[in-house]
Amino acid sequence: MAQDYGVWIIGGAAVLLMAKYAIEQVPNPFPAIKRGAIKTIEAGDELTGGIQGDITSSEYWFSADIPWVERDIPLAPGLIKGPDESWLDYLFKFDNPFD
Repeated sequence: MAQDYGVWIIGGAAVLLMAKYAIEQVPNPFPAIKRGAIKTIEAGDELTGGIQGDITSSEYWFSADIPWVERDIPLAPGLIKGPDESWLDYLFKFDNPFD
């Protein structure tokens, strides 16, 4: 039983042309998403006073900077070695975060 594939080819080409035309009419959403993300970040910086600290330090990643409190609260106290702390104290001493 022979089928005529010409109708399918012409129909497929028509669908492709209509899809191409429809895609060209859709606006690009990414610039609007980028503008919204930038506005959200700017609003967050205004509310919190900005992200404070040096991202290369361990305190930045393992402590919580709570607004309106003068000190950082360590999230994992044993992972942060203080600059004036010896390695012996860092490895074997119990670190109380509320000292």
